[in-house]
Amino acid sequence: MAKVTVKNVGGVVRELNRRIKKKVKAGQNALISAGFHIQGESQRITPVDTGNLKASTYTNWSDGGSKSGGRGGIGAGRGEKGQLRKAEQKVELQKRKAELQSSASFAKFKVEVGCTAAYAIFVHENSRGASFRTGTSRFLALAVKKNMRKIVDMVREASKDE
Repeated sequence: MAKVTVKNVGGVVRELNRRIKKKVKAGQNALISAGFHIQGESQRITPVDTGNLKASTYTNWSDGGSKSGGRGGIGAGRGEKGQLRKAEQKVELQKRKAELQSSASFAKFKVEVGCTAAYAIFVHENSRGASFRTGTSRFLALAVKKNMRKIVDMVREASKDE
């Protein structure tokens, strides 16, 4: 008969919990990055008349408890403004990653990408069949559909062992 004795069970449990929290945070950070990616991709194909709709896009996230974060209207610009927006996005992302609760449940975590413009739903769904000079309707849905594989890969990469 074989016998196994485990000493320092408390230490083993603490180490397992530490590793689980690290994986959860990595998955959350990957989903936040994916949200910003979707926001930028959707802004690139958003119909533009005055620019208000494109500027009203946002990415928010919540751990299901008291911590939440987000940033709106950044990510898709070009030129100096676009570079500044990308830099702001990176700073914001790093700041929010640091604020996430380490004990947050991955199951309750959510990332939301949307638009605050009151008319966004009408442009997105385009039920009247309007034609646009730039962009296309269903800009959020198309950005998600186009990048689904990339989102899965981002989360998969974040969950890999070191």
